[in-house]
Amino acid sequence: MTEGSQPGREAGALPRALRFSRETIELIADDVRPIDAGFVVRSPSLPNVWVMNHVRITEPVSSDEALALADEHLADLCYRELFVEDEQTGQSLEQSLRGTGWKIETDRETPFAIDLHCGRRIA
Repeated sequence: MTEGSQPGREAGALPRALRFSRETIELIADDVRPIDAGFVVRSPSLPNVWVMNHVRITEPVSSDEALALADEHLADLCYRELFVEDEQTGQSLEQSLRGTGWKIETDRETPFAIDLHCGRRIA
């Protein structure tokens, strides 16, 4: 605990940050739909804005499952964007997808969030 911080405050920061992120996306995206592994964010009005068109993974999935979800829900786009909230799943996907054309970004402020995207032309 850092000087001046309140006990238990850090423990509740992650759920609050995730809730804030989800609520913000719901306010600005054209469509947010739940799926078994998390939810899909789509904004056909902004097809080139990756953060408004992605699959958010909140449950453990394999790399094959994650890629299938991206292909299924982002088929009309020329890129695939996955945002992984689960740290273990993110680490597993990071290992599986490294060197396969996926760009892997980890937010050092929130290490649970691993952003995976494939910017190469899909179709």
